[in-house]
Amino acid sequence: MVADNVLLFRNDESEGDIVYQNIIRFLDKKGRKSERTRVSYEKHIGDFFKVMRNKDIEDLKIRDIQITLEDFEDFMQRMMDSKMIANKTINNITGTMRGLLQDLNLRTYNGKKLIEDVSYLYVKDSIPKLNETTNSYGSLTVSEVKQIAELVIKEEKFEATSKRLFILFCLDTCARKTAALNIEWSNFIVYDDHVEVRYTDKGGKEFKPKIKKEFYEELLQLKCESVEKVFNFSSTAADDMFKRALSKLDIDEGRNIVFHSIRKAGAKYLYSITGDILYVQKVLGHSSPKTTMVYIEVEEYGVIGAVSSTMNLDLDILNKISHEELLKVIKSCNSDMKLLLALQAKKILEK
Repeated sequence: MVADNVLLFRNDESEGDIVYQNIIRFLDKKGRKSERTRVSYEKHIGDFFKVMRNKDIEDLKIRDIQITLEDFEDFMQRMMDSKMIANKTINNITGTMRGLLQDLNLRTYNGKKLIEDVSYLYVKDSIPKLNETTNSYGSLTVSEVKQIAELVIKEEKFEATSKRLFILFCLDTCARKTAALNIEWSNFIVYDDHVEVRYTDKGGKEFKPKIKKEFYEELLQLKCESVEKVFNFSSTAADDMFKRALSKLDIDEGRNIVFHSIRKAGAKYLYSITGDILYVQKVLGHSSPKTTMVYIEVEEYGVIGAVSSTMNLDLDILNKISHEELLKVIKSCNSDMKLLLALQAKKILEK
């Protein structure tokens, strides 16, 4: 019944109850067309208040929701400085917050508006949208990620093995850092030839990446009785560990490398193996293949076609060059191409 979703305010309800119930009212309204939209909006609102007020939405008071233009500016600056989320996500969060504040401005409690002033929201460009054409962070190669993992095992004083395996797990599964930190042993489904990792990430999306049994057996050395989580350290500890290891490598600061660059490396590797953008889109949980193409830096234009790229090329050239020349060709390849060649060589040798 429609009446089941109606929120009735009692006279003895606290202002905290009123704030939370009105946020739920806003979310319910947004969720009428799509439950996924409701989930996204709830996460956006929760993220904003966690950063700006260090509170969950259930604990907010009326004074906490008096959001100013300066609050928006500070939030956007913090997120850009942290390089933890893309500009598009920052724009989505601020857009959701604008809608929420405009809605709460229409609500009253004890004869007063829940939010006193939102006039700045109606001023053009008062909260400018950030450029979404590029990611705010760069990418690593697979070999660079593995180098970082090996540096961690050498340099970290605490939980070095766990942190090394965490990096490799994020690379192997393309899981986001927060999702990987929430992985529990019950998420692993063991089959004869592989292990499936089943988990739910943001937006309620389900993921089922596969890992080799040998890697799963490595992970098992972290298992402790009465501890369900696989990786038992904080997101901040993961970032700090990554920064320490990164500082040991000769990587240009202009590349904007952050922990999330590991996921990007895994995604680019999958694309180089499969050449299937739709498969990589599914692995990453993107809603559009265009998002995935930007993410892994695949251009839609400027590629030389099959005819143009093979003009004046002797397709039998590999059969004509010497063993030494072939080795020179292989050595001149980038690290990810060498990895692909090594995988192909392994297949041939195992036949």
